[in-house]
Amino acid sequence: MMEPRDFICEYCIDDVVLKEGFKDGFTLVKCFWCHAKQVRALPLEDLGCDFRELVEGAYDSDEIGEPLHELLFDDWRIFSRRLKRQPSEVRRELVFALLTEGVRAKELCLYPDYAGCFVSKPSRLVENWVCELERFLSGEGRNVIPVAVEQVENCDDGSLPSVELDLPSEFEIVLEDLSSSLPEGATFWRARRYERKYKTRFGPEDVKAPPPDCAKAGRANQRGEPVLYLASDAKTAIAEVRGWKGWPIVLAEFHLKEAVRVVDTTEVESLRPVSPFEDGFHWKADLLQLLLQLRSELCRPVSPDDEQALYRPTQRFCELVRRHGYGGLKYPSAMGQGFNLVLFDRNAAAPKEIGHVRVAGVSYRVRSLGAGEALFDEQPYDYLLDEKPR
Repeated sequence: MMEPRDFICEYCIDDVVLKEGFKDGFTLVKCFWCHAKQVRALPLEDLGCDFRELVEGAYDSDEIGEPLHELLFDDWRIFSRRLKRQPSEVRRELVFALLTEGVRAKELCLYPDYAGCFVSKPSRLVENWVCELERFLSGEGRNVIPVAVEQVENCDDGSLPSVELDLPSEFEIVLEDLSSSLPEGATFWRARRYERKYKTRFGPEDVKAPPPDCAKAGRANQRGEPVLYLASDAKTAIAEVRGWKGWPIVLAEFHLKEAVRVVDTTEVESLRPVSPFEDGFHWKADLLQLLLQLRSELCRPVSPDDEQALYRPTQRFCELVRRHGYGGLKYPSAMGQGFNLVLFDRNAAAPKEIGHVRVAGVSYRVRSLGAGEALFDEQPYDYLLDEKPR
């Protein structure tokens, strides 16, 4: 005979996918877990398999981790606020019951110790992206990535096995979701800082993208491959060239010659899965983490000494975007309040008006540096700084 603790009610759950199941539930006089009365309920065993799959895909058991019930309550919007207000002992008991319900006692040894501690799994897609990036930059291949680390360790000859890169097929879907069309005539801005060697003011040709033989490496292009970098507004354009007080800057208004289809990384959060129980959740979450990381790299302020190395991950990303037929990429500005736009066709926009300004002042926002905080934020691609320039 099933006990009250063997059921969970609709007021315990906030997850949109799980809540659908309660439409076919039965009425429970009182919920054992959240104490709601006269509510629809489901047996825990109906949800046990889904929760075990979530834990298997998202967490690894680890002695230095956190209790599993805390991770499930903090990392996801699965459980209701009503349930979160219950004592920690109640929440821990519920999670353990969900994960073990429907599993015979003699089979529990085949599963992790759900009463132990766990840590979040790293994104396999991000790891593979780093490996694929290394292979691409070394010239070893553009369409393959190394397989998982454990498979490498099982190779007798120590070689690095490869599999076909399945990223583009998933990438293509996501890029389409992030794409938008910029209309013909849309206005953007481009700034260029004067150097002391210049004695005359710049004209229309001087504010355009440089020719191939003068194109330096940038966030979205390699040396010798010119693209056109623009900003959403004049202030952001000026901030991007990092002019200090009293410095002269040329500011140009650009108009698109024709409509351009671009990928908008400023909208990456819109791809966040609504539920960890929806179809394809794990690869969607991995892909979101990768896109957030790459967007962070696009926005990351880079010093002139580091740019040759740290631009390479975003150059690879932009190459994939271009390979899928898009004309440009939008990304948040590292210096201003607006966004930046890179057009892969350097002639896709033309200057219409040019002005010359002088920086009247610069405002900085600061925060205290923690006692144990590193001077520089570590990023996944910082290892590139240790490589010799190519």
